[in-house]
Amino acid sequence: MLQVIYNSTPLWDYFIDNCKKKHNYAFIKLQKKQNIFASRNMLARCVNLAIGKYIDLGYRYIINGNFNQIANNDTILLLGIYNYAELFRLRKRFQSNKMVLWLWNPVMKTYRRNAYDVIRRLKSLKYEIFTFDDADAKEFNLGLRSQFTLIPSANLKDKNNIKYDTYFLGQPKGRLKILKRLEQIYTEMGIKYCFKIVNTPADYIPYEENIRNVSLSKSVLELCQEGQRGLTLRALEAMLCHRKLITNNKSIVEEDFYSPQNVFVIGKDTNENLKHFIDSDFVVVDDAILEKYDFNNWLEYFYYKMK
Repeated sequence: MLQVIYNSTPLWDYFIDNCKKKHNYAFIKLQKKQNIFASRNMLARCVNLAIGKYIDLGYRYIINGNFNQIANNDTILLLGIYNYAELFRLRKRFQSNKMVLWLWNPVMKTYRRNAYDVIRRLKSLKYEIFTFDDADAKEFNLGLRSQFTLIPSANLKDKNNIKYDTYFLGQPKGRLKILKRLEQIYTEMGIKYCFKIVNTPADYIPYEENIRNVSLSKSVLELCQEGQRGLTLRALEAMLCHRKLITNNKSIVEEDFYSPQNVFVIGKDTNENLKHFIDSDFVVVDDAILEKYDFNNWLEYFYYKMK
């Protein structure tokens, strides 16, 4: 049995709730609730300030599910859990199980200057670590398992209700400068854009709404973090909804679904051709290629590989 323990966030909840439940894996949701160390109690806050960077004192888990359902021969896949103290405690609880950790974010962005030490310690705990980014896989000697999404319903591929030429959703993360430059370029070219910047939790957009916005656009703008080579959700959302992709990820030309008719690479392709690129027809990608990125098939990979 593959036991999937995941950190409850709106995005992870969406994927888990909408995947096809299989008999050979089960899910355990972890939710976090504020405790005294994150309260207004001054003594507790001082303790948290002093040692909180070494031990996660700010929250405690509420478990939606039962750890007792996990047998000693089950494989445990951890999703959306990055804090070392949490991973340490989980490993100590399940010492006899094979434990797999998949990293959805770049390692250096997640652990910063402690990245090499954290990865070394996780490996010493006998975690099998996978990443979505091939550069991180090589740099830290990790397994590689690409990004995933859920294949959308056919109506999201419809192009009768287009409102925008291009659509972007994301946190600032150093992107504001390039977004301002692209706004100027798009305005000069007559490209109608919709940029939604998530600065605070109040700006959060449910995943279903994000996908609807993708379907209302001719193209999706993807701006990867510096040094990132791995696929993002944006690229797969575009391909699966039959929308063009505009990206600064130059390594995307190595992906099996890449086509210059569907993907415009910033810094490689010329801006003069951008409007024509957006307005031209999407070349449908073979379903056999895209199906391997479906979340259901993605989970099956871990089930069969880790048996």
